[in-house]
Amino acid sequence: WPDNIIGIPIMECLSSNQEIIENETITGKLIDKFSFDMLYDERYFISLLFYLGLLTIDRPIKFWLSFKIPNYVIKTVFWEYFTEQLAKEYQINFGSNEI
Repeated sequence: WPDNIIGIPIMECLSSNQEIIENETITGKLIDKFSFDMLYDERYFISLLFYLGLLTIDRPIKFWLSFKIPNYVIKTVFWEYFTEQLAKEYQINFGSNEI
């Protein structure tokens, strides 16, 4: 498995990843125009995960969107991998081995 998504280090946006892993959702705005140098900013990172298919829109919340993991395959293939990497790299305990 790679340590990055199209050149962006997975662990760079630690708090976004941690929130998604713990809650299976995250709230943010969908950014439709950005450049690759902005992807380290967590606001843009959520949009990148959406455009890569790792998140989908769950529901609108006022002027924000709630994003969630789209399905079981994405959850088991990608997010469980991210969970293992976060636990290994940063000694984060999520309380169980399952998302």
